[in-house]
Amino acid sequence: MKQFSWIILVLLMFTMCSSGAEWQDVIDKSHSNPSAPAKPEEPTDPAGESVVTLGIFTDAHYSATKSPSNDRYYQNSKKKVADAVSAFNGAAVDMAVSLGDIVDNEYDDYQDIGQALKTLAMPFYQILGNHDFVTPFSEEQQAAALQVLGISNRYFSIVKDDFRLIFLDGSDIAKYSNAVGSAGYREAEDIYATLRDDQEENAKAYNGAIGEAQMEWLEDELEEATEKSQVVICFCHIPLAVDGAGKYTLWNREDMIDMLEEAKCVKAFIAGHHHEGGYADNGGFHHVTLKGMVVGENTTSYSVVKIYKDRLVIDGYGREEDKEYKFR
Repeated sequence: MKQFSWIILVLLMFTMCSSGAEWQDVIDKSHSNPSAPAKPEEPTDPAGESVVTLGIFTDAHYSATKSPSNDRYYQNSKKKVADAVSAFNGAAVDMAVSLGDIVDNEYDDYQDIGQALKTLAMPFYQILGNHDFVTPFSEEQQAAALQVLGISNRYFSIVKDDFRLIFLDGSDIAKYSNAVGSAGYREAEDIYATLRDDQEENAKAYNGAIGEAQMEWLEDELEEATEKSQVVICFCHIPLAVDGAGKYTLWNREDMIDMLEEAKCVKAFIAGHHHEGGYADNGGFHHVTLKGMVVGENTTSYSVVKIYKDRLVIDGYGREEDKEYKFR
């Protein structure tokens, strides 16, 4: 009788092991599904480490009327934004972010693209790009556009747990963001002229600079973050550094890099503007430029970004690649 019981027990164990192997095979096959975008493995989190998760897209350049040009499919971006919203909701991110150029200079498109964002299940934050300003510039119409977009502050910070997220306005000093003849326009003209005389690669009218008042505010933010031992990630439409694409950088990039390098709390600078994306390691922190959503008729680009105390993990969709960056 005992021998018979042992035989039954062995058979039961064999059956359980076989079932487990079959279940593991199902899991492996689902991860290798070619129709689904590849995703990085979820990081093990036994210690419950702090993390803040963002859904980010940039350079949608939505237009209800513009025809495709240079592989930019303006009218398709409303659907692309809606798809990103669905992915962000599914990932239960803490916040959704647009890094600028959500439209392509047309006032009537602000209200339209806003419809695609209404189903977001989390707070939505955005900063301005050079194409978010109406053309020709009108202070009255631009103020109305900002109200439609829900933008009351063009630069701001968000503190969550151990993290400080700083959102900068790279169009602070620019010709496209100021009325012709105004003090701001003249200041932008002077900077632009100096850069052109010096034959600087970023002497482009579509760039801009961080103004003096914003720089002072940023310095205060960095001091407070340092005192509180916070991890700082900066966001701006215009990059500070992109390997091989320096023409797409802020006019006062060198001053900015010096300030951020000195503040050891700054771990990364995330931007858009250059639709092909890119990376640079300049000043001891990561410069990450995300790819533009508008590019491609049937492709998209957006990310779910996880910020830990020691690393930045990018879960890319469409043209955006999965990446991980360790902090200094």
